[in-house]
This record gives sequence, C-alpha cells and structure tokens, in this order.
Amino acid sequence: MILEKSKLKLALDSAAVLVRNNSVNNKVLFKASGNNVSLTCGDGVNIGSFSFENNDEGDVSFVTEYDNLGAALSLRGDIELSYANGAFQMKEGYSSLRFPAQDADTFLLDSSFVDESSSRSISLPARSLKSLLEKISYVRKESAQKEMKFMEGILVVQGGGRLTATASNGAMLMVNSVESQGNEDGFKFLLTGKAIDSLMLVPDEEEVTLTEDGNALRLKTGSADIYLAGLNVGFPDVSRFFEDKFGSEFTVSKSKALESLEILSASSNTTLDIGGDGELLSLSKEDGISDILDKIQLEEMTGGSFEFSVDYGRFRSLFQNMKEGETLSFGYVKGSKKVFFNDEGDMKGILMMLTK
Repeated sequence: MILEKSKLKLALDSAAVLVRNNSVNNKVLFKASGNNVSLTCGDGVNIGSFSFENNDEGDVSFVTEYDNLGAALSLRGDIELSYANGAFQMKEGYSSLRFPAQDADTFLLDSSFVDESSSRSISLPARSLKSLLEKISYVRKESAQKEMKFMEGILVVQGGGRLTATASNGAMLMVNSVESQGNEDGFKFLLTGKAIDSLMLVPDEEEVTLTEDGNALRLKTGSADIYLAGLNVGFPDVSRFFEDKFGSEFTVSKSKALESLEILSASSNTTLDIGGDGELLSLSKEDGISDILDKIQLEEMTGGSFEFSVDYGRFRSLFQNMKEGETLSFGYVKGSKKVFFNDEGDMKGILMMLTK
C-alpha cells in the first residue's frame, strides 16, 4: 500500500507523547484496513490509538519499534509499505528502508482500565479546550514531591455551564474557564502532563470527549482514542485564596511590560521590585552592585500607591504567555503576601510576593 507521509507524521507526532522517554515499551502496532490506518502504542500505564484516512487501501498489520516507523519521515514523499517474513519495508523513489517487525497478535497492551459503567463525560470543541489549558499549563510542575503531587497536573471541573481549569506550583496559582454548555455538572479530573500534551495536539476543528471514572480518563476525538491513568491525589480548594476588594488596582499592556522587563534582564538579580503612584509603574532590580530602574505608562490605575517584590522570572512569564495586544490587571492589598491578577477574559491568578 501507499502511505500518505503527511498524515502518517501527524499520527506519529501524537503517538510520541506516549512513547518518548519510555524505557518500558516503545512498540507500535501498525494496522491498515481498507482506507483506515491506525497506530496504537503505550507506556505501560497509558495507551492510545491514533488513526487517519489514507487515500490508498491496504490490509497490513505488524508491531515494530516507534523509531523504526518514524524513519519513514526521512523519506522524500509518500511511502510504499509492505510486511512479510518478520520485517516491514518502506520504499520511496530510489530509497528503501527495512526493519524487523512482529505479527500484530504479539501486541499485548490493554485499554480496559477505564470503568465507563460508572463514568462521567463532557464534550467540547478542541479549540475551546486547548484555549482553556494553554493559558495556565506552564504554571504546573513537571515533577513534585509526593505530598505536592497535585502540582504536576491541571484540575478540570464542569459546573454551571462552564469548564474550569486550575494549576499551581506553590508560588503561582492560575484559574481559567470556558463556556461548556450542554454538559452535566460533576465531571472532575486531575489531568496528567501526558493528558495535557495529548490534548494540545488535537486539531482545533475536532470535537473532544473526556470520560472519567475517578481513577482514569478516556480522551476520544475523531482521530484519537487514548486511555490515561490519573494522578489519584486530591487538589486543594483554592477559591478561599482569592479576594475581590483591593487597595490598589492597575493594568499593564503586554508589549510595555515585556519591553521594560527586557531592559531589567541585564541584571542577574531575580528579585523584581514593583511600585506605582499615579500613571507610571516602576520596575527595578537593586542589589547595591547592579541597579536597574525603568518606568512604564499604566493603562489604568485606581486606589493608592503601592510597592512590593516578586520573582522576576515568574512575573515575566505572565506576559510571555499572553497574546499580542492583551493587557493584565493586578490587585494589591496592603499587608497581604499575595498579588492578584486577571486577564481580559476568564483567567485569574495569584503570585506570591517575596519578603526582602
């Protein structure tokens, strides 16, 4: 059969989430039946199947290493593929690649660990779900101590016609929500890093259905069907940390903030001092050796003057993960150890201050 290289690449990119850095199992089940082609793989905990409609029909199935199949992407165009006698072969033009493979029945990964008889599901466009996660996903930790394991994930909760996502790393807390009408309340799941990565690879135009049973998640789209184990840890109630009455409020544009923060990057000092009085926001790094000060025009300010210190990198990341032309508003409460912020949409958060 002739495989479309561009479609194979998309399937391989999605499958990579489950097999990269995987020393347990990087086997892939390749299966072509008629025009349908699928790649199935797992990491010993999670398993997914990624499919596409191919122009040419075929009846080929085998198991091989992910990297062997991935070698197809080095070829110049669409691929002629065949399997026989314990090996599969890929040809394109004058190029020919041959790798060891096994029969399809040697693939033993099981996808039955989601109990859909006691499950809850939600469905929404991939574009909405990705928008929900991408604003806050950078806040979570890649690896956290056992008692803080929840920081590795993003909690998603359906309620009141909205899907809300929450992430934290201890120094920052961020909450975002999107409209999710037509879904029943009750869906609640702590997404793992692999679940988040898988979701971000779903094409915007596809519909995503998430099904959870408390311990595992099924992620189903038009081109993917993935079973993902959960983190199985609790996520604290963060609603009590937010306040809605501030002594001072101010709004900063992304472009002005990043321009000023770039000037301050000349200092290796990680403490950023922030102050405001009137129409200007003062940003400075002062350690008695390399002192840098800059001021920018605020878009808006209400309340009295303020000054506080935060981590330079975390403050900068807020603006780096915004879209061009957007603004960020901050709320300051004298005596608090937290500075509050929100964007022009539905994202809000907390950044812990530093004590000098």
